[in-house]
Amino acid sequence: MDINKKIKEISKEAKLKLQRQEYSSAYPWYERSKTIDAFIDQLVQNLATEGICLVAIGGYGRAEVFPHSDIDIAIMTDSTDSRFNDIVRCFADGFWNAGITPSIFAGTPEEIVTASKHELERLTACLDHRLISGDKEIYDRFSAQFKQTLEGSSPIPFIKAKLSERDQNHKKHGNSRYCVEPNVKFGKGGLRDIHALYWILKRIGQVQTLDDMFRSKVLSAPERTALKEAYVFLRRIRWKLHHRSNRATDTLTLDNQIEVAKSLDIKAKTPQKAAEKMMGIYFKHARAIGQITRHLCAFIEETYIENKITQAQKTFNKDSLPPPLTIKGHRLSLHAKKDLDRTPGAALDVFLAAQKKGLTVHPEVFRWIREKKTLLKTTLADDSPVVTEILTGKAPEKTLRRIHEAGLLDVLLPEFSHLNGLMQFDGYHAYTADEHIFTAVGLLASIVNKHEYEYLDLKQSPALMTAMLFHDIGKGQGGDHEEKGAEILLNCAKRLGLNNETTSLATFLVKNSGYMAEVTFKRDIEDPKTIEDFCTRIQTIARLRMLYAITLADSLAVGKSYFTNWKDQALKRTYKLAYNYLSGYTALGSDTPIPEEAIEIQSDKTLGATRVRIHTEDRLGLFRDLCGAMALADTRIIRAKIKTLDNRMALDEFYIQTPNQQPVDYTDHLDKHLKSVLDN
Repeated sequence: MDINKKIKEISKEAKLKLQRQEYSSAYPWYERSKTIDAFIDQLVQNLATEGICLVAIGGYGRAEVFPHSDIDIAIMTDSTDSRFNDIVRCFADGFWNAGITPSIFAGTPEEIVTASKHELERLTACLDHRLISGDKEIYDRFSAQFKQTLEGSSPIPFIKAKLSERDQNHKKHGNSRYCVEPNVKFGKGGLRDIHALYWILKRIGQVQTLDDMFRSKVLSAPERTALKEAYVFLRRIRWKLHHRSNRATDTLTLDNQIEVAKSLDIKAKTPQKAAEKMMGIYFKHARAIGQITRHLCAFIEETYIENKITQAQKTFNKDSLPPPLTIKGHRLSLHAKKDLDRTPGAALDVFLAAQKKGLTVHPEVFRWIREKKTLLKTTLADDSPVVTEILTGKAPEKTLRRIHEAGLLDVLLPEFSHLNGLMQFDGYHAYTADEHIFTAVGLLASIVNKHEYEYLDLKQSPALMTAMLFHDIGKGQGGDHEEKGAEILLNCAKRLGLNNETTSLATFLVKNSGYMAEVTFKRDIEDPKTIEDFCTRIQTIARLRMLYAITLADSLAVGKSYFTNWKDQALKRTYKLAYNYLSGYTALGSDTPIPEEAIEIQSDKTLGATRVRIHTEDRLGLFRDLCGAMALADTRIIRAKIKTLDNRMALDEFYIQTPNQQPVDYTDHLDKHLKSVLDN
């Protein structure tokens, strides 16, 4: 039989096996890897290759192959010649015919080892290598030379590069472990975080396999268990995503979550509740990965690297710290775990000192606090005023996140615990409820302290910052979450050390935290009655300033794509109109002037939108037809106002944008569609 025909038959058979994906194991990625191993071995035997070996590297080298993973393969030979190039081409054809996307490194062992010295991606891939089929002597030569290269060079450049790569992945995919639609591979708390730790530990000779990392004495027994469980869970999610979407997708979108939860057989009263339960498990694992990452990075830095590679970049005189606080590896810590037994309050002191002095908290503190959680839950129950102290200090969101990660926020403010990993299925919040609140607190502090909005003239007061912390605390409790949040704040105020005046103001702000956005984005703010009603409720300029700052921070914290330039300008407009009214300038404008033309189109880049005004004879269905014309012109309406004049003429005003939220510049095309409505 012709060899090409034989290869096509082998590839066709392998393709059918891979498409069926009928795996009985709990680890189907291993079974898929074995199927590809058998296919490659068949190719090697039928090509009758001598002096050649095929080596699995990267994820395939770890025997982790997902339905749409690329397959990294190194094809090695004694010496490269024209025959070798033909063989590589045959293998490549076989892979593609089998429906496998290959990433092939080809050459002599020396060439591949040399290339790995200069290419981070290739070096990382070669850390995981295993012989699939072919000449074992060539493989052993490669393995020995690669090991010698690693031992003969400093690991520091590799470690720094992998941590930098990890940070770039995080920024690209939300930069939070609590994204509502997380990327399970590259996101913060995802698979790549575990891989990065493993690659670094392998590069410094601490482990040889992933299983070694799960057995490492560097981690405590609970941490080893948590890391392994997280790794298995994330791989299961990724497998289901690939399988369901039939493509290489790693983002767990809202529409995928219900189906993935169903395929994982997660039980709940409704499909959405099952998805929420699954995401709760996901966030628990993401948090564990973050905690373990922090600990291992500190261990690597302190043990192997003199030059700092993580956040701990500030030197500090430890003699100036009150006992039992101390500095370890440029991080704030306690002398020993037993200090928590003698002085439980040190668990909070370490975070407060870190906030005041701009230091990073040592990961061992988080571990000790988790181990002493039962003791601390009893002894710190009366220390809730610390929350107010944190809110009014430097970068409050960082410290809130730290005590939240340590499990202390739930001790100080049990009312917050139901928000942990709470999903928001509204289509525009990018983060879970707890992460959204922390982000909003940080943004509010930034708005106040950087004076980006100088006319606000605000301070980081307890009332303002407490209102921001509590503005969404009522979510997930049923009913109006703002009313519920105000009620919760009233019950917590005395525990937080708030006086009556502060409590009253903070409660008002929580109860009305969504009111300014509702008025701005859902009502006609150019109508004097709208502003009059708004100001009647707000009553004072001081409240207006605070409410505006809270609304701004809340909107910015939703996600990058939500708060557009148009919304920013509209919110400013509401503020200025209300400010004028409360200042006594009640004349909010005269009647809208009539445009000279039937159609008037004006783009305003500052406003971030295009205003369209139509002055024409009123008729039934006019507004509907105008909306249809704008849809045909590929625009989106963000605000509309209808007015019928005394002479039965209509004066309709629209603010529109392009689909990517920019002013419309193709006005001729828009004008054509609008004229067709008026002509008809």
